[in-house]
Amino acid sequence: MKTRPLYIETKIDCEMDALWEKTQDPSVHQQWDLRFSDIRYLPKKAETEPQKFLYSTMIGFGLKVNGVVESVATKTKDNGERLSTLKFSSHSKLSIIKKMGRILEICTRIRRDKIFYRV
Repeated sequence: MKTRPLYIETKIDCEMDALWEKTQDPSVHQQWDLRFSDIRYLPKKAETEPQKFLYSTMIGFGLKVNGVVESVATKTKDNGERLSTLKFSSHSKLSIIKKMGRILEICTRIRRDKIFYRV
């Protein structure tokens, strides 16, 4: 049976440029996105290499899940809509990503004053 993607949409009252900035800067992102306790850039070996991040998520009782995020694609359409796609992976036994047996891909799309996530 093929699983359908999870689709989340929310309206945020702010300028699109400000919203995009807050989704793209790890130091700001971790302040509002409760899924992550810490997000840090990993150094690139070459400028053409995709950006990778280390992430941590506190899941309660002092337990933490760590993993790696890779920026797969970022683009801006002619109508101003912006798209960012990330791949998540983790070797933690506690991670739901590992338990699903696949790499989790999250696509963030920002259009006007709305943000959409497709998992």
